[in-house]
Amino acid sequence: LSASIFPVLELQWAARRFLEILAASGPVVAVVDDIHWAEPTLLEWLEHVLDASTGASILLLATSRHDLLEERPEWSVRAGSERLTLAPLSDAASSQVIANLSGSAALPQETIDKVVRAAEGNPLFVEQMLSMLIEGGALQALEGAGATAEIAMPPSIHALLEARLDKLRPSERDAVEPASVIGLEFALLAVQALSGEPSRANVDAHLESLTHKKLIDRSSAPHADTVYRFHHHLIRETVYNGLLKRARATLHREFVRWADQVNSESGRALEFQEILGYHLEQSYRYLSELGSLDASAIAIGADAARRLGESGRRAFARADMHAAVNLFQRAARLVPSLDPQRLALLPDLAEGLMELGEFAAARALVDEGVSAAEQVHDDRLKHSLLLRRTFLRLFGGEPGEWGAQALQVAADAVAALTPIEAHNELASAWRLTSFVHGVAGRYAESGAATKPYIEHARKAGNLRLVARACLGLANGILPGVTPVREGISQCEALLGDVGDRQVRGIIQCIVAQLRAMNGEFEQARALYRSGRATLRDLGRGVIAAQTGVDVARVELLAGDLAAAERELRADCDFLVRAGETYVLSTVAAVFARVQRERGRDDDALALAKTAEDAAAEDDIDAQVQWRSVRAPILARRGEHAAAEALARAALALATSAEVPLLLAEAHTDLAQVLALAGRADHARAEYRQAAEISAEKGDVVSAARSRAAAEAA
Repeated sequence: LSASIFPVLELQWAARRFLEILAASGPVVAVVDDIHWAEPTLLEWLEHVLDASTGASILLLATSRHDLLEERPEWSVRAGSERLTLAPLSDAASSQVIANLSGSAALPQETIDKVVRAAEGNPLFVEQMLSMLIEGGALQALEGAGATAEIAMPPSIHALLEARLDKLRPSERDAVEPASVIGLEFALLAVQALSGEPSRANVDAHLESLTHKKLIDRSSAPHADTVYRFHHHLIRETVYNGLLKRARATLHREFVRWADQVNSESGRALEFQEILGYHLEQSYRYLSELGSLDASAIAIGADAARRLGESGRRAFARADMHAAVNLFQRAARLVPSLDPQRLALLPDLAEGLMELGEFAAARALVDEGVSAAEQVHDDRLKHSLLLRRTFLRLFGGEPGEWGAQALQVAADAVAALTPIEAHNELASAWRLTSFVHGVAGRYAESGAATKPYIEHARKAGNLRLVARACLGLANGILPGVTPVREGISQCEALLGDVGDRQVRGIIQCIVAQLRAMNGEFEQARALYRSGRATLRDLGRGVIAAQTGVDVARVELLAGDLAAAERELRADCDFLVRAGETYVLSTVAAVFARVQRERGRDDDALALAKTAEDAAAEDDIDAQVQWRSVRAPILARRGEHAAAEALARAALALATSAEVPLLLAEAHTDLAQVLALAGRADHARAEYRQAAEISAEKGDVVSAARSRAAAEAA
């Protein structure tokens, strides 16, 4: 009920923790009905509870139609789950249902057999057929008529429900039809507001009559008002489908008017904005199907687009891209193509499509939007879309000469948008600038661009971009030229600015590594334990595994190789099982270094090969590390020429990037190779070079070790 926006990962975590807190005092069964209608985010949450909630007595009981498993076949076989397939009732079971419902009435066997055959194992058919017989007095007539009785048997459940509804009194239909427009569940007050004057006063009596006929039920959930729900969604659908389109359009619109008044009094308008947007969307759709739209209908569409668009922006801000794209697309269909309201949705819609991997749709939308922006002379929209197009070129597999062009697009946007203080778009432009420099290993320039990125994101109130910017800045501080003490201060300041728990967890692990470089090992351990616990609690397996590199580097600096191995082995195994390669390349390379330092050369070589196979060509870190780790092992085996060639190749790659830590490590590994080859003077020079680089970074632990190695060589 809060107006604050939380990342979807934190919402999933909070909902899981809610169940775990309930389970602390006794087993919990959480029933989630009809999940074939669920949005992807809810299905992901069910998986999150299953994967992340260990040790809690929670049973998730989810019902679905069979077609869900066509989309998610793994749900029937995944660990911790059980699939229960509900088959149609047997003839004997259907007969038992009839006996239970008919009570003491003795129905002829021929009638029972006809109902059983027509039902084909559907218990709803049996129940509704018996209800119809009871209401019409046919049950009593059959009881005394014997086998000679004849009853009309509808051919399907839909025909049966239509027959039952046809027998309702007009006053009952006046109550149930507005209810079907409201939804599966509906409040008495809402039905009264939508009912006509003659029957409004007796709506409560009519609804009670419908409960006796097993068409609706009183809701068992606690509500401040009297609430009912349809006995089955098919009953609701049958009632709704029997309404004329104009009646549906009117009732949807009138329900929103009533709900707006109620919600304004209760202060809960935000909570129901998406639902009311849906009702207006339906009203507009039916009016458009009836003929040309008048001003009133056009206004309904615009109001629906506004509500759905605002709901989409909240979904986008919490990174629920499935919901955001769905809402944006629906909102965009409700207004003309050049309507300002529609055009304003296009940049975020394009980004949402890109994040879902729908690159072709995103490209088409961006191209359409750029053309529209030029038609209406909207420079802000145009540059916003051009920035998205540039990211699309990279992530959509068509980078080409990407970097220089991307920097020009960003610079053009900054020049055009700074005078009009378009902070959200300016944040995106500086984000692009920072990203380009970061990919190229120019961390100083990347960090410089990140500062205006954060500033504009804050001014725009875009907390999602603020979190991204802070994480990007921290990721650049660690490997870049920022001195360790200054980096610690900057990262701790970022922790004070960011509420996103995932980002905080990652930054804590970065600060852990920085503090270890300064010799503060216990503080470092407390930080990485807290950060990794947060990430695991959020269910972020891959990201938590990535921070194993931070743990290993802390323990390598502290000299506890056993702790480093313990953490990395679990992370490496997890990534292999998950089929992940990008993170695995770095984790495996650092694990190889730990094993080499422990004297386990065969294990180290195998891990270096894993890193080599997983590393992307442009992943400088992984490409340097697998070479650098392998070289001293080859030297220990007497393969001095091959070892030196490999170490120098690693050093050349490291020299091409602004990554002091990587460069110092490459010099150190080359020094080991040269020392093993008997070239002590050259080895001392490499150790001194490594010490100088580490000292300039402020890595006092590594600098001291390199100086000591130079003296001992």
